[in-house]
Amino acid sequence: MENKQKIKNFFSNLKKQIVELKSNRVFLICCLLTALYFASGFFKWIEISVSVVALIFMATLSLQQSFCIFMFLHSFTLSHIGYDSCFMVTLIGYCIILLVKYLIGVKKKHYQVYKPILIALACFYAITSLISVGKSLYMGAFLYYTYLPLAYLLFAMRKDFNIAQGMNYMFGGLMTSCAFALFSIIVPFFQYNVMPGNRFRAFFNNTNYLYMRTLFVISYYMYRNLSNKLSNLKFITILAICTLITFATLSKTGIVILCLLIGIYLILFLKQDFKKRIKYVGIFGLILLGICLICHNYLSLIFNRFVEAFNSKNFIRSLLTGRDEIWTLYFNAIFKSPWTALFGNGLLTEQVFVANQYGPTETHNFYIFLLYRFGIVGTIAFGYVVYLFIKYLAKDKPKFVAYLPLIYILLESLCDNTFKCYNFTYFIFAIMILFMSCNDKIKHTQTEQIEEKKN
Repeated sequence: MENKQKIKNFFSNLKKQIVELKSNRVFLICCLLTALYFASGFFKWIEISVSVVALIFMATLSLQQSFCIFMFLHSFTLSHIGYDSCFMVTLIGYCIILLVKYLIGVKKKHYQVYKPILIALACFYAITSLISVGKSLYMGAFLYYTYLPLAYLLFAMRKDFNIAQGMNYMFGGLMTSCAFALFSIIVPFFQYNVMPGNRFRAFFNNTNYLYMRTLFVISYYMYRNLSNKLSNLKFITILAICTLITFATLSKTGIVILCLLIGIYLILFLKQDFKKRIKYVGIFGLILLGICLICHNYLSLIFNRFVEAFNSKNFIRSLLTGRDEIWTLYFNAIFKSPWTALFGNGLLTEQVFVANQYGPTETHNFYIFLLYRFGIVGTIAFGYVVYLFIKYLAKDKPKFVAYLPLIYILLESLCDNTFKCYNFTYFIFAIMILFMSCNDKIKHTQTEQIEEKKN
């Protein structure tokens, strides 16, 4: 009888959720945008309609609703946003819409305007433009000029955004775009199947940009789960889906960082209540072993990539997939003169050209990127700004788990440029998560003080 009642409750709850989804305006809009994206795979001209429809709804809906739509669309962005005209138009339009709403909100809600940040942004634009005078325009610079104001607006308006709801939409978009990837593999005439081969390309033309998304999602939901704001079942489901996607990319970097994140999570999970939770870790281990046995053929492909690197004559180069050679070339460009070493080559400078091998290539390392374009002085200044953020937040002593998304970004920055494309926005999301953790603690302390007064 109890089992029957549980089954009844399950289906009744499921029915309620379906009814709620049907009445959820943002969910319906995302379904419409998904259909348009799918259709654009067959008819390229339909792609612009995604931007038009999205911007119309963003302009008419609330800040939170437009934020959820933006997060959903993030999951459909190609690896190089400069070639994704659809999302670029949406991004610029969203910046303008958000700026207008922000300026209106300043009068209505009296937002605290962070003058030092505004002044720093103005100086940053001025200095990088002056340094780069006479040099050819680098496409990425346009993106930085777009993303920095967006990042500031998101950070300044953080109280108006529910990050948890936004991340849920981003996760939904990630799963939908991966479903499109499978379709593009099965149906050869689907136009997004442009990267043949056995590596899982998803919707992004580049597996690295797929694992970056999945691991950021994992790091965020780890924070939610360890803060007791997400059930174990929901977290394990999200972790399983994102882990499968990460493994499907066959990315060595992605798999290494994934294992590090899971290791950190298990330590923190057991630390909270070792005696009670050790059995859950055991069950998780058995399930993982079963999956490994079932998928042993596919896992052997991943294992062989690491074996090939270890057996290679140049182990470091093979493991880093040639990144060490790229980094050497960038270091040569950084220290070619005292001026470039101290002040960099400027934001608008072209990428280093590797003759007869790679062509123009990016740094694949955020820290080298800072040194190359801003020099030692600019890198120290950037580090100092981050230090001020962390110092300000440390006063409220946020939980360590709130730093997980930031820890992931710092790890990923060793092998990729987090300042490129949408990745820089993830850095702002990580800072906003820290603020959420601080605010939760402040609210909890205030509640305790009120209860003490009553007693």
